[in-house]
Amino acid sequence: MSTPTFFAGEATLVNSTTEGFQELHHLFATPDGGYEVAWSTTSGTPGNLSTQWFAQRYDGAGVKVGGESAIAGPPDAPALSAGQDEVFLSDGSSVRLNGESFGAFTAQLYDSSGQPVGEPLLMKGAARGWTYAGTLLPDGNVALVFQPVNGTGPGEIFTALLDKTSPPAGAVFGASGDDQLGGTGSLDTAVIAAPLSSVHAHSFADGSFTLASGAGTDTLTGIERVQLSDALFALDTRGPDGHAWQAAALLHAGLGALPGIHELSMWTSQADLTSGMGALAQKMIDFYAPGVSTAALVTQVYGQLVHTAPGAETVQTYVDQVGAGRTFETQGDLLAFAANLSLNTDAMVGFTGSVQALDPAFF
Repeated sequence: MSTPTFFAGEATLVNSTTEGFQELHHLFATPDGGYEVAWSTTSGTPGNLSTQWFAQRYDGAGVKVGGESAIAGPPDAPALSAGQDEVFLSDGSSVRLNGESFGAFTAQLYDSSGQPVGEPLLMKGAARGWTYAGTLLPDGNVALVFQPVNGTGPGEIFTALLDKTSPPAGAVFGASGDDQLGGTGSLDTAVIAAPLSSVHAHSFADGSFTLASGAGTDTLTGIERVQLSDALFALDTRGPDGHAWQAAALLHAGLGALPGIHELSMWTSQADLTSGMGALAQKMIDFYAPGVSTAALVTQVYGQLVHTAPGAETVQTYVDQVGAGRTFETQGDLLAFAANLSLNTDAMVGFTGSVQALDPAFF
């Protein structure tokens, strides 16, 4: 029996509230072919804390069955343990889970001899730490649950399926020979069955990317990524909507330099999971400078773009525009605004419209 190939499903939020301190405790398969996630919520003030327990059921396709429900206490099932990082499949292969500190949470398929199969699948990126587990479902898919742990304590809990039967949304497959592949208007990846070493020519102009390889000549239009058998590249490098461009523009505005492959991959993958550039910018702020004051943020970004320190009046002008009902709802919205200014984008001329290598481990 050959080792199955898994596709990573979209990570979705398990818990409907993130107030208080959420702690992930249980993941287990249910008799109906689905699975259940259980967690506790602790809230209150020191000396007057209370803990409630909640559970959420899912069907075998990873779809919620009803809403979360309050339960009397922990389920009668084994709790998560620190060593619960490998799920064994029926053919002797396995999925190993890895949550790196200040890094991504990934899943890697291994065959029965312990050799990796393909590239690691990114489930979620950029957190200070992780709590996670996986369980095998009756249909052979693997259910995952994972919780990023950041400086303010755990909050959001996510789940996703590793599905061995269907490709991810947005996958556009090239056949043997010459292909004309078009996007769907959302986030699309062209999958080309050829290694990077077989590529002997490429061109990228006016939104059309042509790749000549051992698999033939493929012309891609309206497609954001191209995935070879051993490499991944971003084509969405134009603003303001390209996710790779958004990631690079925000990092350039905030840190004063275009990102390397690691940072570009990490934040492009986050852009794929985030609604809007302002929300992506807020994730970056929370990761690189959690709790930073708006004044300090303005000083940092202004200095990067104008190359001189702002005066106190200038800083206060922007500080006064950040907050609910104001010009910029969040600090992230302010950073996104700055990233789109010509002061920032003019310095990105070598990046904009280019083909950028990505680390497949993040996708």
